[in-house]
Formats: sequence, C-alpha cells, structure tokens
Amino acid sequence: MPTFNQFSRRLNVALTVSVLLSACGSDLPQVRGEYRPINKQPPLKVEANIPRIFDFKFKGTATDALIALQSKQSQLEILEPQGKVVATKIDLDLRQVSLESALRVLALQGGATFDVVHKSDPALRSDSAYIKFLR
Repeated sequence: MPTFNQFSRRLNVALTVSVLLSACGSDLPQVRGEYRPINKQPPLKVEANIPRIFDFKFKGTATDALIALQSKQSQLEILEPQGKVVATKIDLDLRQVSLESALRVLALQGGATFDVVHKSDPALRSDSAYIKFLR
C-alpha cells in the first residue's frame, strides 16, 4: 500500500505533466489551406467521354501510327521505342475497333520486324504503349 509521501509525489508528477502538456498544445500553429491527404489520387487529365470504339485509317510508319492513335485516344501515353528502329510502312483501315484491337492489328502488320507492347491501367483510366523492334 502506497504511503502518503508516495501518493503526494505521484500526484505532483501527474499535475506537472498535465500542465506542461496543456501549455504545449496551445502554441501549435493553426492549419491553413486545403486539406490534402497524402494518399489522394491525382486528378485525371483524361477526358471522361473518350469513345471506346472508333474508326482508324492510317498510312505511314509504325511509330507515327502510335502518335495517330494517341490523337484518337487521349489516354494513350506513348513510350520510347526499344531496339534498333526500322522504318516500316503501315497501312491501316480499321472500322469500329477498340484501342486494344487497333494495337493488336498494328502488331500483326509488324510481323517479324516489331511488336507492340501495351499496358492498360483501369484505375487511372490510362494506357501506355511502345514499339519493340525485334531486329
């Protein structure tokens, strides 16, 4: 059983700590501005009404075909091509295709010269693609 002296010491320590903590809390600066949580998703820069099915007609090189696809599908990010760039003529006339289908047909026209690598990110509503030259 604690004695009166021990009880008095504990009470003094508790009061001192509470006074110090209450004094420290009053000097905190006020938060100003917009609340921005750290894990907040960045705002989407992609148009919400991008048509998922479109027509696509193109003649030119494979790398230019990706740029032309980006003009139809603004969520498409074009990455640098990999491998030794070979100018390959492409002739596309596609009706009612999706972005994935258009990239697949572009890869088929590449044959043994190049392949098209595509990655879709549905959470951010974005796609990325690049051409991988095989020779």
